[in-house]
Amino acid sequence: MVVMSALGTVLLGVGLLAPQAALAAGPTIDITFEQGGSPGEQIIHVETDFGVVGAAACKVLCVFPDYTALHPWIVASQLESVSPDGTQVVYFVIDLPWPVGRHWSRLEVERFGDRTMAWQQVEGSFKKNHGTVVLRPENGRTHLSYWAVIDVGVPAFAARPFQEQFVREFLQAVYDAALRR
Repeated sequence: MVVMSALGTVLLGVGLLAPQAALAAGPTIDITFEQGGSPGEQIIHVETDFGVVGAAACKVLCVFPDYTALHPWIVASQLESVSPDGTQVVYFVIDLPWPVGRHWSRLEVERFGDRTMAWQQVEGSFKKNHGTVVLRPENGRTHLSYWAVIDVGVPAFAARPFQEQFVREFLQAVYDAALRR
């Protein structure tokens, strides 16, 4: 799921040059990176408190065709099909700054209840793109955990700044959209 990397890559699961200034009002987004098994592979882990907008944030994350309105680097996002077991196939295109460029992914997205979503690339130009987003209620608030393995085919040191920028801006946009619901 891109989500991001989308996210992501998502979620969803991708993101990618300059250090980010503190975002306006919104969640504190903690991002860590680990080097994966190849020079371009990164394991991205995000933790954030979405406060009281968690349920609405889950709804925003589940409407794939709206992703293009959430971040300018997402140039296409569409739900292609839903299988009888609920698995969704999502087509996603992201246009990242140089040296990364445009990448596409066809993802299988599974939802587990109304607060967990996992994705895996089944076809695309990413070398790797899979991950999970979990929204958990905690003391009247909602905590978001995002984990993804992303490889866009360039060394991690070149992609990491864009990935961090993307993840921060995308999650901020999800938060803002959830506030408007």
